[in-house]
Amino acid sequence: MLDSMAELFVALDRSYDIVFINRALAEASGKGYEGFVGKNHWDLWPDMRGTVVEESYERAFRTGVPVRFEYFYPKSEVWIDVNVYPSGDYLHLYFRDITQQKTAEREQTERGEWLRRLIDAIPHIAWATHPNGAMMYINARWREYTGSDGMDLEQIRDAIHPSDLPAVMRGMARTRETGQPVPYELRLKRHDGEFRWFRVHPAPLSGNDGQPLGWIGTSSDVHEEVLARQSLVESEDHHRFRVESSPQIPWLAGPDGMIYEFGSQWLEFTGMSKEEAAASQMTVLHPDDAPGMIERWGQSLASGEPFDYLHRVRARGGEYRWVRTRAVARRDSDGAILRWYGTTEDIHASKSSEERLRQIQEALSLAMKGGRLGWWSRSSDEVQWSPELEALFGLAPGAFQGNEGAFFEYVFEEDQSKIAGAVRTAVETGNDYAVEFRFRRSDGTHGWMEGRGKAIYDEAGAPVWLYGIGIDVTERKEAEEALRGSESRLRSLIEQSPVSIQTFAPDGLALTANRAWQLLWDADLKNLAGYNIRQDPQLFEKGFSAYIEKAFGGNPVRIPPMLYDPAETGRVGRARWVESRAYPVIGAGGELTEVVLLLEDVTSIVESAEALRQSEDRFRTIAESIPQFIFGADADGNTDYCNPQYLEFLGLNATQISEGQWMSSVHPEDLESLIEAWNGALATGTSYETEARRLRASDGSYRWCRTMAKPIRDSEGRVVRWYGVVTDIHDQKEQERTLERLVRERTAELEAAYREQESFSYSVSHDLRAPLRAIAASARILEEDFGGSLPAEARRVLDRQSESAKKLAMLIDDLLQLSRVGRQEIERVPINLSKLFTEVSESIATPAGLHFEIQPGLSTEGDLRLIRLVAQNLLENAAKFSPDGGIIRVGKDSKGFFVSDLGVGFDMAHSTRLFQPFHRLHREEEFKGTGIGLATVRRIVERHQGQVWARSEPGKGATFWFTLA
Repeated sequence: MLDSMAELFVALDRSYDIVFINRALAEASGKGYEGFVGKNHWDLWPDMRGTVVEESYERAFRTGVPVRFEYFYPKSEVWIDVNVYPSGDYLHLYFRDITQQKTAEREQTERGEWLRRLIDAIPHIAWATHPNGAMMYINARWREYTGSDGMDLEQIRDAIHPSDLPAVMRGMARTRETGQPVPYELRLKRHDGEFRWFRVHPAPLSGNDGQPLGWIGTSSDVHEEVLARQSLVESEDHHRFRVESSPQIPWLAGPDGMIYEFGSQWLEFTGMSKEEAAASQMTVLHPDDAPGMIERWGQSLASGEPFDYLHRVRARGGEYRWVRTRAVARRDSDGAILRWYGTTEDIHASKSSEERLRQIQEALSLAMKGGRLGWWSRSSDEVQWSPELEALFGLAPGAFQGNEGAFFEYVFEEDQSKIAGAVRTAVETGNDYAVEFRFRRSDGTHGWMEGRGKAIYDEAGAPVWLYGIGIDVTERKEAEEALRGSESRLRSLIEQSPVSIQTFAPDGLALTANRAWQLLWDADLKNLAGYNIRQDPQLFEKGFSAYIEKAFGGNPVRIPPMLYDPAETGRVGRARWVESRAYPVIGAGGELTEVVLLLEDVTSIVESAEALRQSEDRFRTIAESIPQFIFGADADGNTDYCNPQYLEFLGLNATQISEGQWMSSVHPEDLESLIEAWNGALATGTSYETEARRLRASDGSYRWCRTMAKPIRDSEGRVVRWYGVVTDIHDQKEQERTLERLVRERTAELEAAYREQESFSYSVSHDLRAPLRAIAASARILEEDFGGSLPAEARRVLDRQSESAKKLAMLIDDLLQLSRVGRQEIERVPINLSKLFTEVSESIATPAGLHFEIQPGLSTEGDLRLIRLVAQNLLENAAKFSPDGGIIRVGKDSKGFFVSDLGVGFDMAHSTRLFQPFHRLHREEEFKGTGIGLATVRRIVERHQGQVWARSEPGKGATFWFTLA
């Protein structure tokens, strides 16, 4: 039945050896039955170790409950559905390929995610409602713009300008009633509180049966367009009033471009009369600028496009000055130009400072004419730039390399994904795109650019070109950033200051306080209500009101530290020591406008000073009661304090110590090194420690003393003082000398004993081996000469004699090796344990069916020759006690390195004798050996400051652990 199944089937035993596969697996793999049956699962698929596969198999064996899981096999790049059924000592595995299903699920998820990203990426608010107007969906643009949840109708109503809400509600109701969508405009509140104009384009959403499903639509930001339209419909009188009051020079021109009215500023600027100005409109232009301006003005007259031009004009006195002339057309309802509104602004003073931006401004002017276009082909990655666009990037005409990668080399890395996303969205949706990004010019300077573009498609709907225009908006971005920075500085100057700042009106009434003030007093701003610093009784009582009045009199003043407690004036707050500075703010007319009070919390300083005084008192008490000698010195190392015990020892008084006479007590042979060490500590600011002999005044003897001193530093890390301890170590020195002498004598004795032991071992080995060789040789001669005629009992005795001689020789070798291990010098080197155990495993004899599994990456440090003996003895021991084969594993766990086998094991009751020489837990006739191997292992491990131990059960194998320090 299993061979008729389409699913793949495998049966495993508890060792994960494959005992059966069905025909489907044999044919699908191409390996046949022999490619699987009898082989270990993990040998065939080692990458599955440590994954959900191994965990699921073990759980099925452990619980006896079927397990199902999915697994991705990276080598074949397939997903499989696995059902595991435990059956006694076997697992039945059913495999099913679900790669196609998984791929379909992933593609469906990706399509949904792409659709959501696409709608969220469009530069408009997109929405959908139910037929009754309840929200069905709104994209991320709404949340980015308003900062609120667009699914809540109340929040949507709150975002609409109150003046627009009634008309919007009427329009929406009318649209739902008639089913005819009517675009409308309204103002929406941005997250920062600003209202901007939006144009709403609704559209009905119907099902396949024509029944209404709801409404969909977009809301586009048309704020600038609405403002421009409103500006154009303002009355001419109001417009004239505004331009006449402006520092710019206003003028009016007819559709033919002839100026028929000037502002009075023009006459004052040029020094001409009104008649002269009307008759000589072009004569005031600089000869070099006139042709370009006339051509540009003609283009604007022909196209109706706004006019903007920088040029020079002859001003009063004949001086040519730089001006900026701008004009916009006023049209009638049919679009015909009625007149031109223009202004001329004197920019001569700022022209020199703006000269470095001239090229960018010229390029921007050309870009506004639509001359800066960059085209590229999605299929060939070919990009063509106009010379004007190259100029924006500081490139010479034709210098651009002509591919998309070259363009991105100029774009900030953080903005590249934004551009790619905008272009991708435009190509996928067919919409225009607009994106702002930072770029680097060829000279290394940075700028901002606004990119706009549209995809062009072939008849099959495939994108073939993307036309784009790049506009340099660096100046606007820098202005915006400067404005934001200025506003931020103004807002945060006080709030972010770590110093408490208060302001007061001229009459003393509190006006404002910053966050640091609240933290200082642990009070909120409500505590300031009604507070008048000039009427604070606490300041009068503590004598500080005179300082306050001096500040309100117009003079800056520093107020000494005082303990101020808000509770004494009936207000909330904690008592703090503060040091203050008051600064009067004087207006343009010399009057006092306010007083700024800066408060610095010096509580910790005052308390630290008091704590320091108390600490010094405690130090002096301790220093004068302990048996050690204590001294203190200033930052330069001049001793200014010694405790009474030290003065008594030296036989000096405090004055003599401060004069440096303590140096006369130092032994002449030690004085130079002591002073050198002390000066070194002073120079580096590090701790000082030295030993020197000092003269004890009571008996005139020199005694060894250890001096230790440490620097005391202030909050800025400067050394401000030194404190030291002088300890009499003379008796200790004498004991050390005695101990050193005894150690030398004992070392000599041990070395002699080692030499004697080495000689004895050699003699024993030599003297025992000679008779052993004779015994073995005589047995061999008898066997060779008389073997055929000897009775069976005689031959058995000869065999026993030969075997005993071999065993005794082996025992002698093991004893010598054990002896040498204890004396051999340890030479530590890095050791690749995995490689070492592998080499040893290949050199030892093993019974049939025995395999080694050695964990890779095992390493340590130690004596390579000795650690090789450890590996050899442990592996030979494991192989010897595994007569039926099995697996010997070498690895490392949380306890240490281990060697485990599946052999006969032993009873843990006898484990204490395991590592003792000549002690064996099995009979000689069962397992050969001398009983020295494990003793040698223990001695080597202990010589490496490690441990060795074992765990076992009879018939279940044994595990030996060892550690190396």
